[in-house]
Amino acid sequence: MGVSEFAAALEGMRHITLDTAGCIYFLQGDSRRFPPVRKLLEMAAENTLQVELPGIVHLELLVRPYRSGDMREMAMIRGLTHEQPGVITADISEQVLLAAAGIRAITNLKTPDALVAASATVGGSDAIVGNDRRFDVLNALTGVELLSAGRTRLPLPKYIHLDDYVEVA
Repeated sequence: MGVSEFAAALEGMRHITLDTAGCIYFLQGDSRRFPPVRKLLEMAAENTLQVELPGIVHLELLVRPYRSGDMREMAMIRGLTHEQPGVITADISEQVLLAAAGIRAITNLKTPDALVAASATVGGSDAIVGNDRRFDVLNALTGVELLSAGRTRLPLPKYIHLDDYVEVA
């Protein structure tokens, strides 16, 4: 599998949530995993789809440069989270918190992962792109709708695992 298969997996999707690992691969230029994430961001820049970065992902990306004081890395993160065409950074709203609690209750995902899944659900994402097999539980729930804030039913997004689309060395 490779980038063309990854692009095919995204076909017909309009809104994708990118998890922390994918952002790190892009920012650090990971030789194996950079190409599919770059393709995703190119599609966003071409207005083929929109990429959402959940607030928890933004937080996780900032920890390392805050710890080290690396202003260059901070600027790179800002470029991705606030200046990259087709990319939005989503706030952690009360609706996302309520959805995260519901997702945690039915999947046992850890809180940060439940927040990513909730942000994707509330934001209307078709899929989450990341590299954590724990998210595969979402694919087992295809067709399940989350009751959000007691009013609205929201479909859970599917999960696309990056390592399924990287070239094997």
